[in-house]
Amino acid sequence: MQDAWEAKDSGIRDRCELSDGDCMMEVRDQRFELLSTQSFPQCDAKSGAERERCEENAAVEQGLGKEMVSLYQFHNKCMSQLLECTAKLEAEALEKMKVARAEVRKATIQAMSKSESAHVEAVAAKEGVAYLRSTMHPKEEGACINLEAVSQCLASNKSKFGELDAELRKEDGDYDESFAASVFQEANQAEAECYTPEFECLLDRAKRHGGSAETDRGLKKNLELLKQRERLSMRVSEETAANCKSTRVAKHQQSVIAAYTTYARQPVLFFLKKLHQAFYDMHQDQVSCLRSLSESAPEKPAPAPAPAAPAPGKPAKPPAPPAQTKDSLLQAKR
Repeated sequence: MQDAWEAKDSGIRDRCELSDGDCMMEVRDQRFELLSTQSFPQCDAKSGAERERCEENAAVEQGLGKEMVSLYQFHNKCMSQLLECTAKLEAEALEKMKVARAEVRKATIQAMSKSESAHVEAVAAKEGVAYLRSTMHPKEEGACINLEAVSQCLASNKSKFGELDAELRKEDGDYDESFAASVFQEANQAEAECYTPEFECLLDRAKRHGGSAETDRGLKKNLELLKQRERLSMRVSEETAANCKSTRVAKHQQSVIAAYTTYARQPVLFFLKKLHQAFYDMHQDQVSCLRSLSESAPEKPAPAPAPAAPAPGKPAKPPAPPAQTKDSLLQAKR
């Protein structure tokens, strides 16, 4: 056990001695109490571990065999505790390394053109549903929620992402980047399709309150901007993207609130168009901000090798402005 302990990384040993090493102090105290009353002149010329072994063997010869066995048993129990600590820390370090390596690999894959497009489609599909829901009349509060087709699709697609995670965590010799990229793309494309039933359901319900082919064109323009926004967000840091989005939400908040308030009271085509236009102005401003920053900022760095906000529910009545602004499709009208 002692050899196994000494073979461990010194940093890990230090951490375990600090957290679990009190028992070794007890071992030393018991040894001192047991041997301090004895004399071992034959060991005086020796030093270090060699002297300790000499003294312990001499103690056994002097009739302290039972006591030495008890001391060894306690020492081994303590050493087992320390080795368990090192095994735990080694496992944690290995897991952190695998996670960091997987993140770097995922970032590399995501930077590929086809992968980026698939990821943008998945994010934009989810954001598109949130946006459409944010424009729904208060009478449609809770419409098309928890659709079984959507839930089943997303649950089924989890296995694809699980397959991706397993591949990303493999050792270098076993890792296949091309395979991982294909799984990444398939999983994101499938996720984008999962939101289609909910989107179509909401679109149908919108027709009861002024929705038409004409308002659908305003909706489509906003959806295209959402794709542009998410694609540009990948060109800058998360903090920069979040700041760019939230400041534009704050800027357009009152106009979106006013447009929604009017539409909620008079749910006709004209005012629904106005609502889509208010959101369009906000989304266009976000895209312009992100584009200018992505062109001027250095390329977004990959994750270091170490270890959008969900849309809240829309109120049925015209709300007051929030105390704090966050990046969300619905924040501008909350």
